[in-house]
Formats: sequence, structure tokens, C-alpha cells
Amino acid sequence: FTEISPPSEGMVVIRTPLSGFAKSSGEIIVEPQYFSLGSFSEGLISFTKVVRTDEGRTPITGFLNKAGDVVIEPRFASRYSFHFLDGIAPVLDHQILKWGYIDKSGNWIISPQFTEAYPFVGDYAVADKLILERDGRYLGVINKQGETVLPFVYDEISISENGEIFLEKDNVSSTMSVEELLVADEH
Repeated sequence: FTEISPPSEGMVVIRTPLSGFAKSSGEIIVEPQYFSLGSFSEGLISFTKVVRTDEGRTPITGFLNKAGDVVIEPRFASRYSFHFLDGIAPVLDHQILKWGYIDKSGNWIISPQFTEAYPFVGDYAVADKLILERDGRYLGVINKQGETVLPFVYDEISISENGEIFLEKDNVSSTMSVEELLVADEH
């Protein structure tokens, strides 16, 4: 193998240059056959394969379980490796090139509507929308129902594991806590 990834959930990704995966003990589960693999999260790993289309070769992404079975058919554009967190993963719809969120069965729980979407941290996620009236992309915060909790007006937003939210708009920075966001979400 040309590369072996660090262990993730007891598994390692192996590359030859194609990718497969094995148990950390060395037992190969999936022979190298995929263009790329992500890393395991919640028992699933994203895989990318290249398919031929009228436009040429297109990479598309799906998900495998630890037995190597395809559990979510490849139908997502593969700019990034997708990870599940609390049963939810941000993915880029291959057809309309918008981001949304799926569950571990591959069902949309928040329809594709974002220019970019980031993993949930607790009950909230940062998402990005193109706002034509303001001539640009702006960040906001959504909840797991897809509702906007902080409006799409920010230049930068990050949510830390300890519940602090960093906001920047027009070169002015501020922070707030998730508790403050909970109050905003109730209104």
C-alpha cells in the first residue's frame, strides 16, 4: 500500500492509489477500488467513485458500512469527504449543486438549499447562502429542523464544542453562547 490512514472506529483506509479499508488488525474488508474514501464516523464511511457522463468523468459519493456494503448509493457531488455526527451529514446534491443534510438512511432531513453547509455542533449548524440582493455569500445558523436561528447576514461564524459562537459582520467580531442562541431560537 502507498498509504495507510490513522485508525478511525477500529478501521484504516488503505491506498494503492485506489482506496479500500481494513480493520486495524490488518484484515482487509474492502480491496482498493474507490477513487477516495473519507474516514469512519458513526459506522459509515463516504466513498467516491468516478462515473462517465455526457459531460465527461464525474466523481460521485455514497456511503459504506464497516462490512463494505453500500448503504447509501452514490448520488452526491464529492468536493469533500462527508461525515455523520449525531446521525446527520451535510452533503452536496449532485444534480442541483446545493447543500442539505441527510440521515444515515440517505433521506433528506433538510433539503438542499445552501451554497455550503457545515456539520452540526449540538443542535446547530452553520450554513452559507448566496444572497443576490446583497451581492454575496452570507453565513447563518440553522437548527435540526432547517429553521434559520441566526439570519444569513454574517461574513464568518464558527461554533465551538464548548458552546461558544464566534460571529463576524463587516469586520466587527462578537461572541455569544449557545444558551443565548437557544433564547433566539425560541422566538
